[in-house]
Amino acid sequence: MAARRNHVPKAPLGNPDQWRKRIQTTALVNRLQDFAIGKLELSQSQVNAINILLKKVLPDLTENKTEHTGSFVIENRPLA
Repeated sequence: MAARRNHVPKAPLGNPDQWRKRIQTTALVNRLQDFAIGKLELSQSQVNAINILLKKVLPDLTENKTEHTGSFVIENRPLA
């Protein structure tokens, strides 16, 4: 049987500031979820501050309409 080696995890790829932002965003979402299910008490100003911060880092999932002018052609090619 092969001997086990101690695995040392590598540092995450990417910019450390990006990882820091992701962790902070996750913490904000967790606090808001805990407030929603009654585990945590937050004032209205705290909830508003969390919402403002989340709007800066998370995409808004509202419906976006895009209008295109002009024409385009769709080709249907048989698969080889």
